[in-house]
Amino acid sequence: MQRGKLETAAGATLALLIAGCGSGESDGAPSSPVAVVDLVVDADRDGRADPGSDVDRLEDDAWDASRGAIFLANYDDDDGDGVADADDTEVDGPEDEADLARVVVRPWPEAPDGASGTVTLLDPDPEVAAHTSDDPARHVRLFRREPAGGWTLVAGQLEPCAYGAVSCAVAASFALDTAELRAGVELGLEARHFAGTVAAADWSGEVRLELAVTVGAELVTTDESPDGRERARLRVAPWMSFGSLSVHDTLYSSDDDPAFVAAVGAAAGEAGLDHRPLAGWDDPWTEDWMQPGYAALPAEDGLAHGMRVALARPWGRGFGPGALPAAELAAMHLGPDRGYLEPCERAGDKCPLHTGEMHYGTTFDSYGNHELVPASAGFPAGRIVYGSGVLQTTRAFYAAQAVQAPFDVDTSWLWVGHVDEVFGYVPAATARGWKVLVASPSLARQMLEAWQAQGHGSAVLFAGKQSWNGASAAITIDALLADVALAQAQQEAESFIDAMVERFRTELGLADDELVPMPFFYGEVDGYKVAYIPGTVNARVFGDHILVPDPFGPVIDGVDGFRQDLLDRLGTPAHALGATGQGLDVRFVDDWDSYHLLGGEVHCATNEEGPPPAEPRWWEVAGP
Repeated sequence: MQRGKLETAAGATLALLIAGCGSGESDGAPSSPVAVVDLVVDADRDGRADPGSDVDRLEDDAWDASRGAIFLANYDDDDGDGVADADDTEVDGPEDEADLARVVVRPWPEAPDGASGTVTLLDPDPEVAAHTSDDPARHVRLFRREPAGGWTLVAGQLEPCAYGAVSCAVAASFALDTAELRAGVELGLEARHFAGTVAAADWSGEVRLELAVTVGAELVTTDESPDGRERARLRVAPWMSFGSLSVHDTLYSSDDDPAFVAAVGAAAGEAGLDHRPLAGWDDPWTEDWMQPGYAALPAEDGLAHGMRVALARPWGRGFGPGALPAAELAAMHLGPDRGYLEPCERAGDKCPLHTGEMHYGTTFDSYGNHELVPASAGFPAGRIVYGSGVLQTTRAFYAAQAVQAPFDVDTSWLWVGHVDEVFGYVPAATARGWKVLVASPSLARQMLEAWQAQGHGSAVLFAGKQSWNGASAAITIDALLADVALAQAQQEAESFIDAMVERFRTELGLADDELVPMPFFYGEVDGYKVAYIPGTVNARVFGDHILVPDPFGPVIDGVDGFRQDLLDRLGTPAHALGATGQGLDVRFVDDWDSYHLLGGEVHCATNEEGPPPAEPRWWEVAGP
């Protein structure tokens, strides 16, 4: 039997080129028509569901590093109506078509009169289905392309159902008549959720489509489907976090401080990034209330197709729904190839929102406390590291993505409580490709003591700066080193940092020369630690560029001693940083008044994202 060949394009009518299907001969006599009961998916991950591919036809129920079909959680808004495509029941034009994973019911031209078929959405794991009441059909929508063009919703969630609702119409299956079996049918599948959200807590993120064909009361069996049921398995693409070494094209910041905005914008422009100050939003901690990421599946020519999806912190700094980060992301991050979600999905009391509409949450559950450690051996998609106090729903969401191998560190000793107060990541010309910046109070003390010994004890830190209460912040090296309470705070901070570094060594196998110490002191507030000297580890990195908070250090021989150290440490070949190992382009930004005095620095005040990358190929590292 010669196979049919399927050719599809967005907006085009299904075209089937069939030659001689079922018309083979044996011993000079015509044979009985060969039955066709076949689902075809993009199992070989070349961007097409191709009946001419043995992999797409015969390995459609497989999943490993090289085989298995993928579909997208359709969180963008291709028609610009303010509703995520996952929440409507239409296919919104060619761009939305591109977000559908294709499934083909291969044609059976000789199907006899009265033949009919049924396509059913099933849980891929019968053992899971046996002990959960969750219906995988409610997490997806399945569309059928019509011969005259356009798409019809035929199975899955049939209504634009709100999260948490239980009475929305769901169809687990739909029927095919004889004409459709003869002609073949093209289907498009989208997910309404990522795996691991509260709304999808019992869903594995996978779905199995089953095709059964009957003639009369009898199931039609074939050599490939001896039980009369053809099955294809698809996995929803995970949410993937961006990190410092990701390829970015957009840098975000608040617009609160014009001088800060100008400095950040100038650096972004020279690096080729689009700088987007966010006007009218009252949360200046741009790193903390959203976490940019993406979802992607294989496309043709080895590329990836997908969308940017930002996570919204599930609590805001004001009252009412309009103060939630999700409200801001709905306004500025929902559109074609862009979407957002709250990992906990706002359903009843499953997100932290009091009934009186007063938001609650802790500083620990902000995205400065969630970072992506860059890719390394065994973890080509990087690893999410998060600190103390992160919501259980968020931790479960990360784990359910099954790719970026999350692990935790203790940040409970910090006043703000964020990982980015201790660690940063920069590119390096090394086998690993990057190094870790690590806060180092001990190095700061060594430098201050050396300057004191050289006769610079009267040199002033923080000249011209004020503390949070309006008093002068200026202090000499002598006075700083004589502060017993401050010295004790450094010893305590160092012990906590040592434990965090040891955790990194255990999880990542870091060597000593892969750690770059960043000298600054911590102060103490209510028994917790926070940067006293601006926390220079809390920097924003894009490519070979790094924006560092100005340390306002002591002037030694006519130059700021801390500034010069950082230029030597980061901007020269000393640590082989940057793509060529010749150092980074180091820019200092004054964030003292707008961020440092409030407990944060440059990284806390900015954020960045890029397009879904072709690499890393998450599907090559996800588990079976």
